[in-house]
Formats: sequence, C-alpha cells, structure tokens
Amino acid sequence: NIEALGVKYDEIEKIILSHGHFDHFGGLTAIIPKLNEGSKIYLHKTCFDQYHIIFNLTEKRIPVNELSSNLEELTREGRIKHRKLERLDRDVIYDLANKNAVEIIETSKSMQIHEGIIASGEIEILDKDEVSKGFYSEKNPKLFEEHTFRDEISLYINIEDKGLVILTGCGHVGIVNTIKHAQKITRIKKVHAIIGGFHKENLSSEAIKSAVGFIEQLDPKVTCGVHCTGFEFNRAMRNHASHTLGVVGTEFRL
Repeated sequence: NIEALGVKYDEIEKIILSHGHFDHFGGLTAIIPKLNEGSKIYLHKTCFDQYHIIFNLTEKRIPVNELSSNLEELTREGRIKHRKLERLDRDVIYDLANKNAVEIIETSKSMQIHEGIIASGEIEILDKDEVSKGFYSEKNPKLFEEHTFRDEISLYINIEDKGLVILTGCGHVGIVNTIKHAQKITRIKKVHAIIGGFHKENLSSEAIKSAVGFIEQLDPKVTCGVHCTGFEFNRAMRNHASHTLGVVGTEFRL
C-alpha cells in the first residue's frame, strides 16, 4: 500500500503501531530496513505478547482458568473454537531496528509525538462492555488472561478551531471509550472527525445503537468506520451527515 500510494520511505519519520495483531504489524519487518536512520516506532510493550481468539460455543460461561488448563480438550469437545494468533517477535524487531538505527519507543502513557498530535497510551476503560470479547493473552502455556487491549494506541490530532480528529486502528477498547479518553487527556470536547476501525461487527443492535447515538450527539464533521467496523454500524450511522465510507487511499482534507 505504501508503494501503491506513492509514499516515499525517506519521508517517514514516525510509525505508530496500533496494537499487536498480525494484520496490523504484518509489514513491519519489511519496512524497518527502508526507513531513515533516526526514525521512530512507537508501540506498547505488550504488543509482543502471545494472543488467542477463543469463541465459546456453549451458553454457559467458561472460566478463564478452565480455558488455560483444558484448551485442547474443550476444542475437541466442540465447546470452543480456538485460534492462536501469529506473534510479533520482539527479538526480530529490535534486531532490525538496531541494525538500521531506528528507535523503538515503548510507551504506556499518552505522549505528544508532534505539535498538536498525541498518541493515546493505554486507553481508559470506562465501559467494560465495549471491549472486544473472546481475546486472551497467554502469560504462560497454562495461564491465560482476558485481553483488555492495553497495547492499543490511537492518535488524537487537534485541528485549530475545529476540534479533535480521532484515528483508531481497530477500536478493540471500544470507540466510545476511545473518544472519551481523547476528550479527557486533551481537555478538548469538540470532535471534528472519527476515522478508523470501530470493531462493532458481531455486536448486538442495542450496543451498536448506543455507540451511534453517542457519536451523533458529538456531531462530528466526518465519521468513517472502516476495517472491522461492521455493516450494521455503518447502516445505523448512514443517516447522519458526517457518515462516509473509506478504503485504503481515501484522503480527508481536515
């Protein structure tokens, strides 16, 4: 996509890794050797963790400790569907970065990366129901924890006289949590644009309606839910003047 869009590698100064899922870090090893010396990559330390997706196929909730100890048995019995996600290799990334004089910055706190641009740091969870379900981090082969996406980073851009532009990767922490976190740490209430993945696919109509209502009250100029946002969210949002659909290469003049 970088090459298709005509972006020059020597113009890239900073990269922000949204979170530790393979469809977001997949091109990183190919990109690092092409960056200028002194370029920076921002990420959260837990993006190197081993993650799993586990779908409960029963009506009864399966405790996390039972998932950890009986993963293969539960899969064979048809009680769960399981996928071990490809992991970002910390040693490989740091080795490439060191060889090419690229700086890796691990951050858990919000950080100004340019005038008017803030990386979110760990997004505060104000509504637990918004966090994507079925994801687990593997602390060791017999110890799983529910993944609350502490590694997820969004970008908040302050546009003078217009308000915040909120850029998400997947929105696993929840788009409403992400927006409220932006308003809290920037102390700016006005939201001008919300662009990125909102991760509302496979959610109930009530949850989608609640998120759409929250965004409509903000009355942004642009709302563009892509990637994992889901058809139902876009259908519910379509009557608001801000709603638009975007694909790779879409440009927004903000």
